[in-house]
Amino acid sequence: MYSDFLTVFQQNKTEVNAYFDFLRSANEVPVLGNNDTFLPKVNPVFQTLKGNAYLILYNLIEGTVSAAINEIFVSLNQDNLPFSDLTDTYKKLWLEYKAKCFEIAKNDKEKKKFKLGIEDLLPDLAHFKILPFYLKDGTMKEHYEAYFNTLAITDLSGNLDIRKLKELSEKYGFTPPQHEIFLFLNNGNPFVPIPCANAGIPFEKYLTNPFTYNILNGHNTTHNWVTLPDEEDIEKIHIAGHAFLKIKEKRNKLAHGNEAFSGAGQVGFSELYQMKEIVHDYLMEFVDNIGTFIANKGYKI
Repeated sequence: MYSDFLTVFQQNKTEVNAYFDFLRSANEVPVLGNNDTFLPKVNPVFQTLKGNAYLILYNLIEGTVSAAINEIFVSLNQDNLPFSDLTDTYKKLWLEYKAKCFEIAKNDKEKKKFKLGIEDLLPDLAHFKILPFYLKDGTMKEHYEAYFNTLAITDLSGNLDIRKLKELSEKYGFTPPQHEIFLFLNNGNPFVPIPCANAGIPFEKYLTNPFTYNILNGHNTTHNWVTLPDEEDIEKIHIAGHAFLKIKEKRNKLAHGNEAFSGAGQVGFSELYQMKEIVHDYLMEFVDNIGTFIANKGYKI
């Protein structure tokens, strides 16, 4: 059930927060004689722990996205909708799935699946139903996992960033997060709007120093700014996109042994923490959008 998924998502977030709380405590060494002053710790083991944070963040991203999309397929299987009731997006998905089922009917188990597919087609040009998929070791996969195993596609594995998430939203019909927060650089230097208070945005809403720059959260319309650089000097960076891409690239390098954990961990704790906050905010909106899509049966016309 979707409520069970939400519970697991919250538990996963809590685990990630606990890991970062540990990193924070390990990162700060009190100065003797001044309990209010802390110095950052420089330690190879601590750098390894910080490098591991990239894997933890990426696992949270991929696990959340995979489980959320699976909830769409669970809902579809439960609704057992006739083909005529599906949106064009899901008609296409269903036809691609069925075509692949017919194509791979080679051994007895797959022939049985083929037969079930034919029987499914006859009554009412089919009801949307994803049949279980059996791996070579006999492991059964259901719902979304059965779907992408049957089609032999890799929607997720090691590829998740903002660009890929937007592709998935187009493929499965849900609304992507509108986390359009940008950094504007003028010849490599960040510039910040002067009338931030007049814009009604409190200072604490600024994302400060996640990657050594400042931005105005959610307000990237330059016409409200007092001083603007020349347009050709402006570099526009998507904050969530930057964070997700860095996490994905670091995860892949670490997973394939192309970078040491201690090397990946040569990054300030504050930067890692800001990436964690960006990921949490983005995934919260993603999860809410999936929940809305399922509640409204966005796959049904």
